[in-house]
Amino acid sequence: MKIILLSILLFTLYGCSSKTYTITFETGNEIEVIPVEAQQNENVRLPIPVHPNLHFVGWFTDEAFTQSVFRSTDVDQDTLLYAKWVDPQTLPYGSYLDRHNPVVSLDIEGFGTIIIELFEVVAPNTVRNFVHLVESGYYDGLTFHRVIESFVIQSGNGASSTCNIRGEFLANGIVNPLAHRRGVISMARVGNLYDSASTQFFIMHETKQHLNHNYAGFG
Repeated sequence: MKIILLSILLFTLYGCSSKTYTITFETGNEIEVIPVEAQQNENVRLPIPVHPNLHFVGWFTDEAFTQSVFRSTDVDQDTLLYAKWVDPQTLPYGSYLDRHNPVVSLDIEGFGTIIIELFEVVAPNTVRNFVHLVESGYYDGLTFHRVIESFVIQSGNGASSTCNIRGEFLANGIVNPLAHRRGVISMARVGNLYDSASTQFFIMHETKQHLNHNYAGFG
């Protein structure tokens, strides 16, 4: 099965139009968020509220958190959005969550959007390489060429002149404590060539302990 990967965007919005609407926000915990007035497809950043104890997951169109909104362009009329929070201590990688981390979105044709928070503190070189590829548009239009149920989905297989990067994992002499659990993104490489990672990445479908310390998880 192939999934079309339309684009990967940094937490920045694009476009312009003339229809004006207002987006208001409900945090449910007395954190005030100022409403945003925007034009349809206008370049407007949604606010990121800061909670003293909880980690902000994102904005949703309903209190059941079934439909996420990543960009203001995801709505085209007056809208009330609801904040979703998570206790970092309930997540296996919660200690790495930080509102200053870079965040990217994968817009996948026919399936929706995957939001990925990158952990530069875990694998700085890998994160910088990934962000560079995102900003250059390298991933636009690529597919998930490897989809294995209960294991991983893998993408990033395109024409590339990108240099290989050093694998940031223990087998290569670099401490990387991020375990390969469901939802973690990691870098693919060629066989036993530890410094052969370049553009291909995979996202864990389920936890696989044998990948720990052998691949560079980075978000």
